[in-house]
Formats: sequence, structure tokens, C-alpha cells
Amino acid sequence: MNPVLTFAGDINVLSHVGTAVMAVGGIATQRTPDHISGYFTLMSAVTGKIIMVRQIGECPLEQAHFRFDSSLEKAHRLFDNPTHVSSWQSRDKIQGMHAGAIRTEQYIWSFAGLPEHCDEAAMVYVAYNFHMLTQDQVRDIFAPSSNTVGRTLFSKALKIAV
Repeated sequence: MNPVLTFAGDINVLSHVGTAVMAVGGIATQRTPDHISGYFTLMSAVTGKIIMVRQIGECPLEQAHFRFDSSLEKAHRLFDNPTHVSSWQSRDKIQGMHAGAIRTEQYIWSFAGLPEHCDEAAMVYVAYNFHMLTQDQVRDIFAPSSNTVGRTLFSKALKIAV
């Protein structure tokens, strides 16, 4: 059974999310940390209850509402599709439905602020580091998107093949 995220405040999970977003964003987009930002949503995969929504980095005002809404939309859409492991599986850019949310047994992890492959890779990286995903589950999540960013991150940083 996966551990429950019970932290002293939200500091531990937010620290991991911030680190993953900055690392993935910096590697994949060549952006500097002061140009990497977005919104993180954590939702119960069981009840659909929003556990937290937090800004990561300093989101430009003109992009803040879109990223906030997008992070929530991805999480809700993934919750509404219980057989899906990634929001990539219901992605429809024409309808404004982007990828970047993933499902673990207990939680839906969503980020909006980087390119879609980076959003997804950062969420997988955090969930994996909290021992909420196996290597096989990581492969399953990256399969629909053919996420080369995520695969590269895992093979170089964690020395595992996905």
C-alpha cells in the first residue's frame, strides 16, 4: 500500500515538486529558474477532493489564471476517466485539454506551466520519489505520450530504463 502524504504542512511535497519542476524545466526548455513557473494540483484519486493547489515559482500575471485553471482541469479530467493513468490519454488541444496530470493509487498529480511532456515528467518524478509508482507504472504513464523528456530524465538521473 502506498504511503499517505501526511507532512508537517505542505512543505515536503511542495519542495519536491518545486525541485522537479525546476530541474525538468531547466533541462528540457533551457529556461533559467526565474522563468520556470506554474501551478501544481494534488487531488485524491479516490474521492476527487482537491488536497492542494499551489503556485510553483513566480507565475507571470498574464499566464497565472490559465495555468491555475489548466492544472485543475487536467486533474478533474483524469479523475473523470478512472481507467486512464495520464491526462495525455484524454488530451485534446483544440478543446483546451492539455496533458500534464498523472494517476497513482491514491493521488492525481497535476502541473501546468511547462511544455506538456515536461509537466508530465515532473509529476512522474515526484510521485516516483514518494514511492507511489513502480518502474512498470512509469513506463505505462510515459507510453501514451512517448515522453522522451521523461524517459531521458529517468535513465540519466535515476539510472533506470523506462
